[in-house]
Amino acid sequence: MSEHTTQSRVTLVMEIRANEWRGSFRNRGFVVPIQRDELGQLNAESLTQVKEAIRHCVGDTKGSEIKCLCALASGGISLRSIEVPASKGVPLKNLLELQIEKEWPLPPADLAWGFQSLTPSEINPESQENNSTKVAIAAVKRSLFRHYETIVKECGLEAKWTLGACAGSMLPEIESASHYRLLDLRETHSELIEFENGIPSALRSLSLGWNAISSPQNDEQTGYGAEAADRESVDEAAEASAIQPLINALNADESRAPLGIAGQEPWLSECLNSLQAQLPNVTISSHGIAEGEAACFVTQVLGKSRSPSREARLIELKSDEDALAPSQTNRTPLLRWVALLVLLVILALLTRRIEPALRSSGLDAQLKQFNEQKSQLPELDRELSFMEHVAQKSLPYMDLISLLAAQTVPGFQLETLDMGSDRQIQIRGALPQNAQPEDLRAKLLSSGWFEQVVLDEQTPDKNKRNLTIRISLTVKPPLRRPALSEAVLGIESDTEPTEKPNQPGK
Repeated sequence: MSEHTTQSRVTLVMEIRANEWRGSFRNRGFVVPIQRDELGQLNAESLTQVKEAIRHCVGDTKGSEIKCLCALASGGISLRSIEVPASKGVPLKNLLELQIEKEWPLPPADLAWGFQSLTPSEINPESQENNSTKVAIAAVKRSLFRHYETIVKECGLEAKWTLGACAGSMLPEIESASHYRLLDLRETHSELIEFENGIPSALRSLSLGWNAISSPQNDEQTGYGAEAADRESVDEAAEASAIQPLINALNADESRAPLGIAGQEPWLSECLNSLQAQLPNVTISSHGIAEGEAACFVTQVLGKSRSPSREARLIELKSDEDALAPSQTNRTPLLRWVALLVLLVILALLTRRIEPALRSSGLDAQLKQFNEQKSQLPELDRELSFMEHVAQKSLPYMDLISLLAAQTVPGFQLETLDMGSDRQIQIRGALPQNAQPEDLRAKLLSSGWFEQVVLDEQTPDKNKRNLTIRISLTVKPPLRRPALSEAVLGIESDTEPTEKPNQPGK
């Protein structure tokens, strides 16, 4: 198609908002209220109404004679500006995909996205290699974008997709400014757009709309009559309260960049006067919108644009299947990597087959040795079980003898000591006349080694100098006995000094 034919095509501009679908074609326009399902897509009724409105608007004009431009409003659009470091030999698009993976909740494959350079000295961001590039990226969920695209294609149209915020890039005063702000004033809300070198870099939705601004109507239009004058002060207070979020948003920008306001009269003049009164240091201009059923800033500005250089500044939204298909030059390295991967897989399979054959003789000897050792396991298990049984049932004889020797009183004469295999011990001996059997019994219990200490017999001898006793003891299990320390043996006094130091006054 020649350049003359392209420029002679009639432009159909459509803007898709959260609750309505607008279109403008020649002197006709349409506004269709839309309802969405749980996925955010148009329901069946709204889908039918939108298609009928588009077909009725274009009439008998062939699709090949129509240049269709579709703009998405702020709802569902993510617009960010990021710094991308230069990387020689790597396409800028590939670097941006990495940034999207890092900063967006969805991967690039699930998004329809586009970008424009914010660097003033460059039109094509692919040409910058030495310095970092500041880029504006706009993205929308790919499934929703495909849904919109299907609707337009079913009407026999091929569309170029962008975001409504890019309409400001078509204005000369914004194109030539390094930093500019634009307020698109709408009925229920407004969009505050920041531009850097004529490209939108940030987008913010505000609750301020036409219905929040009191219009300068006469008494007959308002219906207030004589009460209009009495309510003037109340209207001014309400207007100041409604416009305050916008004042706060503009004051947050310390650059004091020029501000443009786009909207319909009489709300445009009312908002302009209020902002000029409260922002005296900011240059504010207005961009009026012609009256009409489907009139809005986006369709009006994009519909009048005829400059290819200005349209090239639009952030065009595309899915991966459209703009991001690899070229033939990019496919060659990819095929090389695939071939290398296949070769590595084949080598890995061959290695797994050859290695067992080379190591088979050594593995056979190791397997034979392992089987011989395995045959000895039953005998080792029997010996281990016997040793564990002996360790559980036998008593620590030397420890018990040391404990008994430490706990008995001086002068005790041991006659018999019987240690059984069932943790039972019997002691028979003679105590001096001045020693008490109960003291000996208490000391044995306090050692923590015995469950029971029973004094079976205590008989004085003929001379009544000694007391013959017989004691039965039950030793605790190993896990319940304390360690045989010096404190248990009662020899902690060996560590104390033999003589106390002299004290003053003695």
